[in-house]
Amino acid sequence: RDVPVFLIKPLTQVLEESVAEFEELSILLTMIGAIALVLAASGIYAIMSRSVMLRTRDISIRRALGLTNEKAIMGFVRKGLFLLVIGCVFGGILSLLAINALLSTTDIASLPLVFIGVIVVVSIIMISATYFPAKKIVSNEPGDTLSES
Repeated sequence: RDVPVFLIKPLTQVLEESVAEFEELSILLTMIGAIALVLAASGIYAIMSRSVMLRTRDISIRRALGLTNEKAIMGFVRKGLFLLVIGCVFGGILSLLAINALLSTTDIASLPLVFIGVIVVVSIIMISATYFPAKKIVSNEPGDTLSES
């Protein structure tokens, strides 16, 4: 009956200490996710802009035969949007499956905002990665581009 008691703390303090560990982990995982998003965005931009630049000769020939600049640019943007939709559908399904498998007890209130934010960022990157290189290609005269190749 004479047992000494150590570390007597109010329940609120115990709860705050236990939640603080999860907050630190949440901040770390958010930073890792943001870095992954930046790396994915730069990879998407590099691949799509390279794919557009590889078709410079093809587009120059088609422009010499009468293709308008707007149609050339919209062809690239349309291809980028098609790939974006496929990526968002499959990525969304896989991420929902991963969330259900890994974090069965997570608070899912903020997940729609995260999904929408990622889709917006990737959409902006995809559109700019196809539009700006295509605009650069069509700014040159077809004869000049073909004579360089």
